[in-house]
Amino acid sequence: RQGNARLGPLNLEVTLATDGGSLRLDPLPATQVEVEESGPLHAVVRLQGGLGHEGQAPSSLRYDLRFHAFAALPEFRMELTLVNAAPRESEPLSIAAARLTLPLASPAARRQFGGDRGAHQVDESAAARLVQADDLGYRVTSGDAEVASGTRALGWVAAQIDPGWCVFAVRHFWQNHPKALDTTPSHVGVDLWAGEQPFEWEGGLAKTHEVVVT
Repeated sequence: RQGNARLGPLNLEVTLATDGGSLRLDPLPATQVEVEESGPLHAVVRLQGGLGHEGQAPSSLRYDLRFHAFAALPEFRMELTLVNAAPRESEPLSIAAARLTLPLASPAARRQFGGDRGAHQVDESAAARLVQADDLGYRVTSGDAEVASGTRALGWVAAQIDPGWCVFAVRHFWQNHPKALDTTPSHVGVDLWAGEQPFEWEGGLAKTHEVVVT
């Protein structure tokens, strides 16, 4: 807005549970970049590539990311599909965590989560987190304290950055539990998998997540 950068680069991180502990996977440079639509009102850019660990061969996990931009609207939409491209009979990937984060260009003055009965304000300086563990309830923590709870969170976190608010929203948030939103004064983010136990991702399976940032 007004030519001012309000967000840093998008970060995707996946953590695998392994026999020896854990292994972090990061996006590798896109192998395919395509402008799918470039009309006067709507533009779509698609990036496809793999995820891997520095110094090792790429994993079977791949990303397919679409960015949607709209004329005269101060927002963009992301559609992120993650797929295990291994054969179905292969050993599943054990997903301990999968996160998307956006750094904020300046410290947030205020932050809040969208709850089912209104917004939940959190402490100005502490790390805060909203966890939707199942379809029956969510809880909000700020620092070490639980500050709010509810049934089905709306799936957004907002940060006040001069001159306005930045909102990070996840479509079908509670329906795709377990998920979590988190924020510090310097970032907003979503745990695409927030389960207490790793998710066993079989070969050939894919999952799409839709995020809107405004």
